[in-house]
Amino acid sequence: MGVLTYTMLSGRLPFDGRTAGQTEILILENQPNFGYLQSVSEEAKDFIKKCLTSKYEDRPTIEKMLEHKWITRIGKTRVKTNNRLEVGRNLLNFKKAGVF
Repeated sequence: MGVLTYTMLSGRLPFDGRTAGQTEILILENQPNFGYLQSVSEEAKDFIKKCLTSKYEDRPTIEKMLEHKWITRIGKTRVKTNNRLEVGRNLLNFKKAGVF
């Protein structure tokens, strides 16, 4: 969920080493690059950090994810059209990058 949310908000992967080896080290050391998320709320970053926790057993359950402040706040407010468009653009940019 963390990688997916990060990608939707930034159009990039959270672990972006210059080589596959560097990327693997960033993943193993749990060092995502939050530089691409400067315009994202601290609540959203907190949600992503918790979902990207290295140890599976330490990650939040789906129930805990749904209780996270960022998720509950979004559920109570309407998402602005320009935010939805930005997520769409980010996903298209990600697809064009051909990372996979």
